[in-house]
Amino acid sequence: MAEDTQQPQRLSDRRIPVLDELRGIAVLLVMFCHTRLFGVGSPESGVTEILYARLANASSVGVDLFFVLSGYLITTILLQSRGDKHYYRVFYARRAARIFPLYYLALIIFFFIAPYVLQLTGHAEWLKDPLMQAPAELLWTYTLNWRHILPVIPCSLLIQNFWTLAVEEQFYLVWPAIIKHSDRRKLIWLCLAIIAASPLPRLFYSSSGMAEASWQLTYCRLDALAAGALVALCFTDAEYRARLEKFALPLVALSLWGLIAFTQNASWLWFSLTAVFFGSCLVLVLGNENASIVKPRVSMALRFFGKYSYAMYVFHQPLSILLAKAGFNAHVLTEMWGSRFCAIVAVNFVNLAVVTLLAWLSWHLLEKQFMKLR
Repeated sequence: MAEDTQQPQRLSDRRIPVLDELRGIAVLLVMFCHTRLFGVGSPESGVTEILYARLANASSVGVDLFFVLSGYLITTILLQSRGDKHYYRVFYARRAARIFPLYYLALIIFFFIAPYVLQLTGHAEWLKDPLMQAPAELLWTYTLNWRHILPVIPCSLLIQNFWTLAVEEQFYLVWPAIIKHSDRRKLIWLCLAIIAASPLPRLFYSSSGMAEASWQLTYCRLDALAAGALVALCFTDAEYRARLEKFALPLVALSLWGLIAFTQNASWLWFSLTAVFFGSCLVLVLGNENASIVKPRVSMALRFFGKYSYAMYVFHQPLSILLAKAGFNAHVLTEMWGSRFCAIVAVNFVNLAVVTLLAWLSWHLLEKQFMKLR
């Protein structure tokens, strides 16, 4: 498509290199965390293994980075288009073309193709395995993250990470209308109020013994989305942008200090600090969106992973679990090779390589084809 010489190219129609780098960082962090959980397992002993486990646990913040980026990108797109005649129709059609094909294909594979293959190959008993149990009605409707306040509903680890996609889709349902009918000043104050208030429901649920609900329910995770939205609101106005850039570096320092001082056990506060940290980092890197945040070769690799990050996120957890269940895990490899370190490296490398291949195929065979409709 030829670029309109009269209008600036919209964010939804172009790729910003530095944002792809951040996406790449986010998906690699999440993969690092989940591979440790499902393919590596808890370390037996040793300072190196304990350090690895702590780093892997902390890398769950990749989800928060995804939320901040999503809040920023969606808000920027909505601000650019809220004067359009078909504002809602265009936004939701474009979101559906980007998100739905891969998501629903994954569900079709899980609920229909996989059971059929198991029965066809004489493994029907595997259908009783907890890995094949999931609340279909919640997954088809993007409400998986609400299962923790409903009667106990088992959900397969293979697709349990889809709760984050549910949070984002629910955000997309209401945020366009709020952007459409509010002025910039009110929106900025709303984002600040959301960031300030989000720890309260998390504190309530964690104190009530509902830890998973405290970090999966939509209104418990709005602060990261609001932090990204706040950056978008300020960066599309010169005056507000100057104010935000003035405070970005101090906020990075303060939030980082808070993350070091507090452990993840205080999740009601931890998530707020990660939202502020990544939101402030986003301000710093957006100062020059064409620049790189790392050395050129590393930057190219991060942009590569960022481009395929959606499919990598969808595929990485089921692949890691299935490989581990099939015997490709750190425990088995350690017994074979005698080196736990080599086993851990092998599990991470192979998972990354296979997930990347699947994501590349998904992009070219499925996602890119539907994105042409946008």
